[in-house]
Amino acid sequence: MRARQTDIRCGLHLLSVCLVALAMALFVPATYAQSASEPGSAGDFTQEEVQSVARASLAVERVNEEWAPRVQEATTQEEVNAIRRQANTLMVEAIEAEGLDINAYIEIIEMAQKDPELNERIMSHREALQ
Repeated sequence: MRARQTDIRCGLHLLSVCLVALAMALFVPATYAQSASEPGSAGDFTQEEVQSVARASLAVERVNEEWAPRVQEATTQEEVNAIRRQANTLMVEAIEAEGLDINAYIEIIEMAQKDPELNERIMSHREALQ
């Protein structure tokens, strides 16, 4: 039972870290992304999907900015875990509110790390929203 709880906590923490890392990866300028993009890979995603990812990544970033200080202020591991669970829930809800499931969000963000054109499309939408 205790091992299962630890596994769940680790999984939730990993999800949080992944979501934030993937959202923050968009801040890497396209010139640092893989220089040879796959032909047509940026075109594999619709304008609507790109816009949804841009909005979702901004929302994930806001959740992280709001909740990270709470994690730092927590005094027990239990508090840290509870705060992370709440933040994870909010991040997932933010992504789903944009019509994406977690797998689609992660797929597009990962592709943007490798594809400068897709990265630029997402960044353009993010900039327009800010």
